[in-house]
Amino acid sequence: MVGFLQKATFFQRVSQQIDMEDTDTLNLTFEYGKLKDNKNTTYDTIVMPPIPKLSDEQINILSLSLTASGDSYLSVLIDKLGNADWIRTGLEYIEDEHCPFCQEKTINEHFKSEVKKIFDDSYDQTIHEITKIYTTYKEATHNYVDAIKASVSSNSYITDKNEIFNIVDDCNVIFQSNLKSIQEKLDKPSQCIDFVIENPSLYILIQKIENYNSEIHEINLKVNNYDVSVNELKTKLWRAIRFICNDLIETYSKQLLDLNAERENILSKNRGVLDDIEKLSSEVISLSQKVSNIDETIRKINRTLKSLGIVHFKLKKKEESDFFQICRDNGIEIIFIKHLVKVKKP
Repeated sequence: MVGFLQKATFFQRVSQQIDMEDTDTLNLTFEYGKLKDNKNTTYDTIVMPPIPKLSDEQINILSLSLTASGDSYLSVLIDKLGNADWIRTGLEYIEDEHCPFCQEKTINEHFKSEVKKIFDDSYDQTIHEITKIYTTYKEATHNYVDAIKASVSSNSYITDKNEIFNIVDDCNVIFQSNLKSIQEKLDKPSQCIDFVIENPSLYILIQKIENYNSEIHEINLKVNNYDVSVNELKTKLWRAIRFICNDLIETYSKQLLDLNAERENILSKNRGVLDDIEKLSSEVISLSQKVSNIDETIRKINRTLKSLGIVHFKLKKKEESDFFQICRDNGIEIIFIKHLVKVKKP
């Protein structure tokens, strides 16, 4: 507003503004303040690492109920008891002839072979895939959380960092819940485990980061073109001010037109009066010239009378009338004459 601090200049500038726009001036003021505060300063965007998620194939693997193979004579019994997971865990503790369950010497090579047949290569391959899923998902979630927190912590544009940290923590709750479910699947392969597919906090986090990155990109662009950005804000501000003041300016313009019309009417009448005065002045001058001519004629007549030796009479104009008098020296009126006739010399 430099150069328009006085009411007159400000009003003139607003009146000359043709374009108008219904814009929130508070937002424009906020944008200008942010632009001014960040002059000669740019910011890095927030890092968006790959989102940790389970593929449909991985979810199908985790959803399978792994059962014992039917190639062993023990399979029917294990299926009937439903303790395949318990047996599989016990295999890890077989070292000699002692049974890891009853602690008696009941284990021989044939029994070991039959027990191992329960869990064939396909079973082991699936367990290996689940283990790989667990490791990969754990690493991905860990990297995701750490990368975002580190990026937010080092970003000077974001003032309320705790807001994002809290959302990240909410996301991590779902991540950890899924990891726990995968671990339970490894511990009990025969069980069907439910996984949390939807992560609402993750959507909120992504939207929040995208909004911040959009703001950062915009402010960097404006800062890099500072003068252009300031001029654009000024243009928007003048449009907004014109919109706010439009009714007032239109009323003012209408009143100004009415006043100008009235003024022109007065001037027209004034010109008529001046013309009349000029005409009257011309008439007065003309009459004055006539009066002057009559007075001069009377003086000439009286001089002529004196030159002829007639000194006891003189010609005199009667005041406030068109009559002339022939008077004696003592002022006694003798005769009235209506008009003086000017006789041209031959």
